[in-house]
Formats: sequence, C-alpha cells, structure tokens
Amino acid sequence: MSEQDTRDRILGRVCELLNSAGEMPLDTDLSANTELVSLGLDSLKLIEIVYELETEYNVDADEAALAQLRTVGDLVGMVCQKSQDNHHVPA
Repeated sequence: MSEQDTRDRILGRVCELLNSAGEMPLDTDLSANTELVSLGLDSLKLIEIVYELETEYNVDADEAALAQLRTVGDLVGMVCQKSQDNHHVPA
C-alpha cells in the first residue's frame, strides 16, 4: 500500500470518528484543511478520538504532538508519522 493510500485511509477513519462524535452540524464537509476548532469539539472529545486512533493504529500521541494539532490533516499526519515510526498500519 502506498503512503498516499495509507494517508487517505487514515483520513477516512478520522472523518468517521469526527462525524460520529455528534458535535457538528450534519452537513459539515470534512477535509484535511478543516480546522478542528471549527468542529465544536471540546478537549475531552478530541482526546477520546485521539485515544481511539492510538488504539486502532498502535501509536502513542504525546502532549507535545496534541498541542500542535490545528486541522484534520494535522491529526492524520500525526497518526501517519507515528505509524511509520512503529512500522505498523493495520489493513
């Protein structure tokens, strides 16, 4: 699987988790450029989403990485980077 395929798959999963969080209008169109703050997520909900991604992709997001997240793409990039560091991305 190519790096772009992996990134696209992780983006799809992140969007699923964000949509299921139920904090944003149903017609919200998510993309890598969507600002996380615009989604109306509180910090606890974002941490729950990150925890789900950590568990699913066997990664560990440290506080410094979390503090840098601004967009959906940042979140995807963090998971991709941590997954590459672990050499593990589930199919």
